[in-house]
Amino acid sequence: TNVIVPEVSVITNVELDHTDRCGETLEAIAVHKAGIIKDRVPVVTSAGGNALAIIKQTAKTKQAAVYVLGSEFKIWRQENGFNGQFLVWEHRGEVM
Repeated sequence: TNVIVPEVSVITNVELDHTDRCGETLEAIAVHKAGIIKDRVPVVTSAGGNALAIIKQTAKTKQAAVYVLGSEFKIWRQENGFNGQFLVWEHRGEVM
């Protein structure tokens, strides 16, 4: 996650299932996960609460826009398969 500059950074939910690698609190895990945020690269996340606040603050310092699932976009349909994941999503009223 830190070798290339992506077109978008994705941070899924922040839960305590990563305590063995990322820290013992949700806040510590959020700081660790926010480490993938790059300068001026948009961030997509489903995080909430204090974790989202940490992600947003990190993104702000890196001048990266943040798009939060349920706020800035919604997922209408999701399919998983051998060739990857397919999503139909809505952003600003436009289904893509």
